[in-house]
Amino acid sequence: MVTAYLNEEFASIKAEEEGNEKAEQKEKTTEKTTEKTTMKTRDMTAGSPVKLILLTALPLMLGNVFQQLYTLVDASVVGRGIGLEALAALGSADWFNWLFMSVAVGFAQGFAI
Repeated sequence: MVTAYLNEEFASIKAEEEGNEKAEQKEKTTEKTTEKTTMKTRDMTAGSPVKLILLTALPLMLGNVFQQLYTLVDASVVGRGIGLEALAALGSADWFNWLFMSVAVGFAQGFAI
């Protein structure tokens, strides 16, 4: 009688341990999957400061160059295709775009803190 009870307890403990092992294996698999999908981070406190600043700033500068090229091509197409009046209208209305974009970026950065 006692032996049957102990056998049942041992079987339930063993089943619980196997369940825990399966859960741990699932967690490890999940961790490996999330590690693969995360972005590579860079330690900004170690290494040459000049190199780290350049690696951070180069993509931003490249984006600004492409923005300037877009503006140049836009002005060229509007000026030659539509006329000087349209180019003047584009130039006078462009500051509204920059104003609203700057305010939106400012609020977004402010709320992100």
